[in-house]
Amino acid sequence: MEKTKCKPILGLNLNCKLATGLSKNCTLILGQVIHHSDRGIQYCSYNYTDLLKENNIKISMTESGDPLENPLAERINGILKLEYMEHYKNKNVEEAKKNLIESVKLYNSDRPHFSINLLTPNYVHNNENAKTENLWKKQNVNLF
Repeated sequence: MEKTKCKPILGLNLNCKLATGLSKNCTLILGQVIHHSDRGIQYCSYNYTDLLKENNIKISMTESGDPLENPLAERINGILKLEYMEHYKNKNVEEAKKNLIESVKLYNSDRPHFSINLLTPNYVHNNENAKTENLWKKQNVNLF
């Protein structure tokens, strides 16, 4: 049974090119990894999907290109864009990569989540016995 719906982000890749290779770090991660992408031609190619399958990486992409088909992944993308990345004035791709990596670190380690009892994804991931009551839909949650 799945312990929680909130998982840490384990890898990322930001690139201006339509590349079909996995980043070097992807194959070093243990456990169930989910690769979420849009339906870009590079992500739909047989070479790319075969590479994901060979590395036991679950493929997550919409059937029709509608982001509402995968709300959890789209929520994470939205958090990264609106709570973190929009505050940076990236001048180039390298600067954007650096800021995206920092944003993911903050998301994983510093941002409390209602879906896991106001804990962080890294804390829950690293602590098997963490109490992960979902506070997201509860009324009158006392934050302080």
